[in-house]
Order: sequence, then structure tokens, then C-alpha cells
Amino acid sequence: MRKQTAKGFTLLELMTALAILAILLSVGVPSFVQMIRNNRITAQANEMVSALNYARSESVKRGIPVSVCSSTDGATCAASTTWNTGWIVFTDGNGAAGTVNPAMPVESGDQVLQVWPAVQGGLALDSVAPTPRNFVQYTSTGMPNPVGTTNFSLYKSGAPANTARCISVSTSGRVSTAQLVCP
Repeated sequence: MRKQTAKGFTLLELMTALAILAILLSVGVPSFVQMIRNNRITAQANEMVSALNYARSESVKRGIPVSVCSSTDGATCAASTTWNTGWIVFTDGNGAAGTVNPAMPVESGDQVLQVWPAVQGGLALDSVAPTPRNFVQYTSTGMPNPVGTTNFSLYKSGAPANTARCISVSTSGRVSTAQLVCP
């Protein structure tokens, strides 16, 4: 009769494997958290850039002013330079700039074209210097009204400054984004 040997790990082998696993996790988890944070910030910046470009293209296509404003309810403007609560794109040819003015019949009033939800993941989105604005309006030529640069700062409180994004609308209406804190 043949003697059977035990199959499995010794305590020393198990402890060595667990030590290696702990080292790998301590190096990998922080990098993974940073990657997730960067992806969230990039995705949110792309949402804002998309809204601004959509408003600009709709203003040219329709031949009327189209605005983007911060909104808490998806139907009216919030009149706030803090855009965390979401924003809307709407036709803005009926009355005061930067304000949704519905009218009867509907064809003569401002119309909400698209709604973006509140910013997620603990991110903050603010309109900042040189002129903080609660709305951006594009004229029928695709130029911003009033003319001037508008900057939006997108960041996560407590995160390194190099994760922030600065979204800029130039005086010509072109939208750009940079990986930095807005000046």
C-alpha cells in the first residue's frame, strides 16, 4: 500500500501569497480610484461641452438665439452661477435673454430643447472669472451674446488640482476644455 501525501498549501506558502496580494492591492487600489475620478470628471466635462456645442449649432440651424442656463427643475433657469443642479438648452428668442419665457401659442414662446441632470459623484461645476454667468446665449450666427469669454470650472473638492477641468467659451463661441484650474 502506497502512502498518500497531503495536497494543498503550507501555512508559510499561504502567508507569502497573502503578503504579495496585500502589496499589490496597496499599490493598485489608489491608482484605480484616481482613474475612476479622472473618468468621471472627463465624462462630465464632455457633457457640458456637448450642451454648449448643441446650443451653438441649434442657434445657427434655427436662425434664432439659443441659450444654455443652470436649472434645478429642467424647465426654468436657476439664475445661479453654480451649475451643479443641471442645465437646459432652450430657444431664447422670446423676451429676456437667459430666461425661458413660455407663451401661448407654444410656437411663439421659448422651447426647452434638451435637459441635462445634476452633476454626480461629488463634482462641482461653477461659472468663474472673467465674468461668472448663469447662462450662455448664442446668436443666430453662433456668436455668444454678450460677447466675452465664459469659463466653467469642473472639479472635485479635495482632489488634486491637476484633475480639474476648465471649460471655456471663447469670444467667437468656440468651446474648449483644458486639464487645469480656470484662471
